[in-house]
Amino acid sequence: MSTTVKTPVADPPGSPGQRWRLPSSAEAAVSPVAIVVGCLVVLALAWFAFTPYYLYLTVLTAFACIGAAALNLQMGYTGLVSIGNAGFMAVGAFTAVWADHFGGLLAGVLAGGVAAGIVGLLVGAVAMRLRGFYLVLSTLALQFVVAFAGQEIEQALNKPAGFILPIPSAGPWQLGSDRSWLMFALILLAIELIVIHLIMRGRLGRAFLAIREHENAAGVVGVNVALHKMLSSGISAAMIGVGGAGLAYYIGNVDYSTYTLDLAVSYAAMVLIGGLGSKYGPLLGAALVTLLPALLSALDSGSSAGYFTQHASSIDLLVYGLLIIVIVIVEPGGLAVLLRRLTDPVGRQLARIVRGTGS
Repeated sequence: MSTTVKTPVADPPGSPGQRWRLPSSAEAAVSPVAIVVGCLVVLALAWFAFTPYYLYLTVLTAFACIGAAALNLQMGYTGLVSIGNAGFMAVGAFTAVWADHFGGLLAGVLAGGVAAGIVGLLVGAVAMRLRGFYLVLSTLALQFVVAFAGQEIEQALNKPAGFILPIPSAGPWQLGSDRSWLMFALILLAIELIVIHLIMRGRLGRAFLAIREHENAAGVVGVNVALHKMLSSGISAAMIGVGGAGLAYYIGNVDYSTYTLDLAVSYAAMVLIGGLGSKYGPLLGAALVTLLPALLSALDSGSSAGYFTQHASSIDLLVYGLLIIVIVIVEPGGLAVLLRRLTDPVGRQLARIVRGTGS
């Protein structure tokens, strides 16, 4: 039986020409052309206009976008709440340390994605019958299990400061500067967004959306709910693992203490603030959450006490919580819907001007 979720448009009921369309979330998937153009624009701006510090922040933002977009596939498109993303990043990073000995950067990133995807499938298999609060607890358990495993690995191998990764290269291309790293991160991000675009336009994406809208109804129309929950968790985890491995190479160090619950909460905040299930909302949320510590540091620049810098972690979480509360109250659709509401009148006015000029 087909897994397609059908929603009628405004044709007369019972008419032979009645058509069906996908839910708006699938229609909102970013087109490949827009993805490539957007990445090229960001790369050009950062390459020619940004100072080294802002270039560094842009690289971090690009890697954060990779994780946020992947998490949005699970939370936004499938409706499965997860705060185990820092654990998947850790799996990808620790696997990259091992795989680097066999093939360098590309082997490490690919192996990190595969390992995280396998763990994601296992988590999905364990939690496939769970919902809501119990699903959150299962992903939280993963966070602590991975942190414990990472600590044990470092102690067993006598690596108290974690593992050091060398400056990587992809073939003849050496990633020794922030500009080269930004190009690499944007390539990963573009590939990921195109893959998500293709998934959401196909049968698999329609099944994800059906589970999100009504899990029981999805099962009635033929969707294998348990299987598709596993697939959503596995695909999302694999993408997060790729981002975690790439970020580990960029930082040059892998330590279990990096992958904290605070990091997991920050990625969930990116998706919630940006807009669940939106095409570019998680990217906006990733940019805001990543740049927030830099903004707080700028506020400290004129103060000798440095209050924001000294309490950065606690203040970040406080601001994430406040932003989520404000978004839920003001615009549950997140920054993506809020931005569209602000820009739509401008777009309509420009369209009127263009039509007037053409006439």
